[in-house]
Amino acid sequence: MKNMREEKVQCVVRIGRARIYRRVTTENYVKHYTTKVAVVEDGEIKGLDGFSLTDRYYIAGFLREKGIEVDTYGRYPRRDNAILIVKCGGDYYLPRMSRDVIGDSEARERYYLKPLLRELRIRLDDLTVIDQYGNTWGYHDYEPGFLPNLKPVEYVTEESDMLILVYDMHGREHKISVHGDYYVYLHGDRPLFTGYLRDLVELEAVPPVRGNHRVQSLWRRVLGKEPYIMFTKSQQRLNHIYRELVNNIGRGYDMVAVITYYTGNVLAVDMDIWVRGAITPSTPL
Repeated sequence: MKNMREEKVQCVVRIGRARIYRRVTTENYVKHYTTKVAVVEDGEIKGLDGFSLTDRYYIAGFLREKGIEVDTYGRYPRRDNAILIVKCGGDYYLPRMSRDVIGDSEARERYYLKPLLRELRIRLDDLTVIDQYGNTWGYHDYEPGFLPNLKPVEYVTEESDMLILVYDMHGREHKISVHGDYYVYLHGDRPLFTGYLRDLVELEAVPPVRGNHRVQSLWRRVLGKEPYIMFTKSQQRLNHIYRELVNNIGRGYDMVAVITYYTGNVLAVDMDIWVRGAITPSTPL
């Protein structure tokens, strides 16, 4: 039987009952914050992801511990995100996050990849885009998303699809900016770490939302593993609900999330309030 004991290093933040660590290692994967940067099953690579120098070190160290010989390569601009490439046997993997750092810009493609391709003596078509879930694409078959730059002095949250403010029973406010499939956890106004929004949803650290996706129901109870309810009301009513819910955390519910949605022209167009717990739509507020 495989040893699935987790080795955890430095709890960075606790959102309600969800704890996020700088590094988590098990028999089958190593995780950096909420991203599994390397996944191995039966001695084979089943998933890779990441973009930073730390991701590169985690991947190389973990895979070599598993007896998998790899070489890693990267580009590290001073004021922009890094990228990495993993070479294993005759395969060249470009993690999805790194591919999204490059985006669809020819200038960024030349800057990030041209020196690495020259060093490796390969072409773009030799790169396989891969993510932590085991999905793979050819380089030209993958449609890049947007991974925000985590290195600027000031991080502009208003450029996001939505901003999530989560309040928990410990009186803490958590600010999370969402860009498509990605989230950025903010410490004040500065980015602390990033990952896939779906991983925060699975941890129940945020409501079950998706970037660029709106639930139109007036009331919505999400059953099963997602014990949230969504409220959508007029601005005045929302302000009242917001104040009352945040002030009464612990009375039948343990977390409140306020989500502000933005349009492409940086305009806040709507706000939803979600509550995690036993509250029902008939509960007076």
